[in-house]
Amino acid sequence: MSVKIFFDLDGVLRDLSKVMGFEPESWNAKHPETGQSVMEILNGDLTLLRDAPPMPYLSRILEEFKEIKIATVQDLPWRPYTKEWIEKYIPRAEIIWFKDGEEKLEYCTGEHAGILVEDSPMLSDYVNVILIDHPYNRHIRFTNWGKVHVRVHNPDQLMHELRKWL
Repeated sequence: MSVKIFFDLDGVLRDLSKVMGFEPESWNAKHPETGQSVMEILNGDLTLLRDAPPMPYLSRILEEFKEIKIATVQDLPWRPYTKEWIEKYIPRAEIIWFKDGEEKLEYCTGEHAGILVEDSPMLSDYVNVILIDHPYNRHIRFTNWGKVHVRVHNPDQLMHELRKWL
């Protein structure tokens, strides 16, 4: 069985926590020293989007996948920096831009009947989602058993889950 696999960008492929200087404990977390929110930090220096290192998952994904579909929600001012980052680390990627997480969820898991590898704690449903574990999404509890929805904690677990769909 082969299905389309879509990868979220931030928190899955790109590690913004490294350039922000902290790992957010919640979606609305503030930097412990500056008191700035994640959005304030990133909007204050858009080059952080270009300069962020990859997440540990990326090298394994690049080994396994010839085609990489990135499904991401990015504000318009972020996109040039995001494109630079993608050109550096994943030049063969196809980028699909969305206005919000719900549009992305519907496209990836509904309309295109795929699997979404995601970290957001803000989706309305996690059916056909492989959730990358982060402190800010640990409150998510899966309810619709029998469908694909699993939490992974490292690249080996992610590859184990994805191989079921390749």
